[in-house]
Amino acid sequence: MTFLKKLPYLAVVLAAIPGTLLADAGYTSANFLKIGMGARAAGMADSFTAVADDPTAIYWNPAGLYQVEGTQLSLTHNAWLQGVNIEYLALSQKLGSAGAVGLGFTTLGLQSFLSTVEDSSGNFAGNGPSVSASDWELSAGYSNLLSRFLPDHRFDRTLVGLSVNVVGQNEVGLTGTAISFDAGIIQLFPQDHLSVGLDVVNVGTAIQDRSQPLEAKLGGAWYHLQNFTRQDKLTIAADLALNNDTGLQPSLGSEYRLPLDSSDIGFLRAGVRTTDNEFGLSFLTLGAGLEHVFSGFVADIDYAFAPYGTIGATHRISLNLRLGNEEEKINAQVAAPPRFNLDAPLVDIVLKDQASEPVEAWTLYINDEKGQLVQKVTGQGNPPLSYAWNAHNSAGALVAPGTYNATLEVKDLNQKSAKSNTVSFLAVPPLSLDNVQWTLSSDATFAIAQADLSPEGKAKLTKVGQGLKKYFGDIGVEVQGHTDNKPCRKGPHCKFNNNQELSEARAQTVKDLFVGLGLKPENVVIKGFAETVPVTTNDTLEGRSKNRRIQISIHSVRVETPESVSNAGIFLMEIGQSDQALQLFKLVSDHNPEKPEPYRLMAQAYMKIGNSQEAQKVSDAADRLSSKTTSGPKPTVQPSPATMATPQATMSPTPIPTATPTPVAVKPSISATPTVTPMAKVPATPIAVPTKPVVGSNGPQATPGK
Repeated sequence: MTFLKKLPYLAVVLAAIPGTLLADAGYTSANFLKIGMGARAAGMADSFTAVADDPTAIYWNPAGLYQVEGTQLSLTHNAWLQGVNIEYLALSQKLGSAGAVGLGFTTLGLQSFLSTVEDSSGNFAGNGPSVSASDWELSAGYSNLLSRFLPDHRFDRTLVGLSVNVVGQNEVGLTGTAISFDAGIIQLFPQDHLSVGLDVVNVGTAIQDRSQPLEAKLGGAWYHLQNFTRQDKLTIAADLALNNDTGLQPSLGSEYRLPLDSSDIGFLRAGVRTTDNEFGLSFLTLGAGLEHVFSGFVADIDYAFAPYGTIGATHRISLNLRLGNEEEKINAQVAAPPRFNLDAPLVDIVLKDQASEPVEAWTLYINDEKGQLVQKVTGQGNPPLSYAWNAHNSAGALVAPGTYNATLEVKDLNQKSAKSNTVSFLAVPPLSLDNVQWTLSSDATFAIAQADLSPEGKAKLTKVGQGLKKYFGDIGVEVQGHTDNKPCRKGPHCKFNNNQELSEARAQTVKDLFVGLGLKPENVVIKGFAETVPVTTNDTLEGRSKNRRIQISIHSVRVETPESVSNAGIFLMEIGQSDQALQLFKLVSDHNPEKPEPYRLMAQAYMKIGNSQEAQKVSDAADRLSSKTTSGPKPTVQPSPATMATPQATMSPTPIPTATPTPVAVKPSISATPTVTPMAKVPATPIAVPTKPVVGSNGPQATPGK
């Protein structure tokens, strides 16, 4: 258990108890100071040293003042034995991190009665004059965390307190005033639902050579939640008091807290104790209470019954007021950069908390955009200033690209908790060319039902192979062959037995061409899928034409640079793969959100696709970014609606192979030369990939259109 780690510290404190306290000092003055204050504590048989969480803490253990929330007032009437009445007032005020203060005032009054006179032999000799008795005590106390004085997180849950008391006594034969001090400590173990307290009281001056009733109290308290209902609480407390005139006195008490509705809470209390030696027996104490939440304040009324055998019984009634109806504030905040790159997976999440009470524990939740928990990080005490998340989930695997959300929850030593705002950040994919792929129509690349390249197809694939060699480098290439569902049978128009052989042969032809252009044979993998992976229906001529295709995919695990990815995207635009190029430009912009060049390239890709509206948006974004670093007017250039200027060093205006966009005035930033690694030697005349099927002269009805 956590509290065992603190036992050495408590042992040092216990060893510091003055030895004089352990000795019998005989008859003492101001014995009314031993009468417990507050009906709540009395109902628990005065077992309150480790509890001490209401204004009466200034009497029971001044260290507990720090646990009392806000501004609270307690009034107690004690109908004591033999017509003695005791009135008690306690006031506490929480000062946040500055600690807490408290005031207490006790007055004891006894109605006038006739005194008796004894003769020299000690026999009754008649009545004397009327006499009365009145005692009082005024206390002022302060409490705070020990860590505020000794900066050490081990003391974040250690409360210390001190009170100064002025005592007055006015009785026959014993009159005077004195000063005394109380000192206390409470060690909290919230995770174990445990607290341990120590209090040394009435250390001070004497009244007419009679010391005040010195006392040392050691107490412990434990609570358990959700015993019979989801909201109840059971507290068990025990005290061991050592007095300099009455010796050792143990006690055991309990309190059961049960919410009755949204505004009312009921309390039942009971305890057993050993009274002064002259009574010599243990007695049961009973108590009850009711708390009600009003508009602006909370009120508690408590009652306690404590019998003293044949002498009689005592009754206490207390009214406690918590003013303002405001609880201690606790909040948490979290912040993170808007994005981070998975090729350098480390995101610094800033954690902040503000709480009047020390934070007992904190939890950082990281969820994906679907709300699924990805990582949960917990810690004790205050959260660190920041947490460096390595973008791995709880299983230790790197997370996928996407949006992630972080939330911080903190819980203070009073078990109050607060959740922070939710901050979102984007996990940007690594700068990689992995899984870049594009599709070429087989009808425009091969002779019908054959694996031989047409002149147009050979020129086109030569262009592709040269680009792969130059801009993608020594990485893996996968060539896939696909057919429609029309069977291919060996005969005059087809030299293959089936579509599987045809798809594999076409993929092999492309590989042979690429290897001839300088790609390594081991880096080019071929696969034939026949008609098993269609992209659309095979029920129409147009659908079957789309399914007859060659698909080229890139496989790479290396991390690229923004320049190399940009150049690869420009090459893809050259060969008519603007959709794929756009994805690469977006990836570069995600990694370099403050640079205008990726946005200019995105604008070009959008124009080639035919989306002039998006082209204008990203062009405007590029202009805004450029204005941060450059100044001066820019030339006004109005590109034609059907063409788009390309990088000047590498590309020439390219016809848009799709629908002509609505004419729009595009800002000159679109046609500005992008700042990327030079792309010299890319052929100036791009090859536009046909968007409609090219059918052989015999038509698909005459021969299988493979």
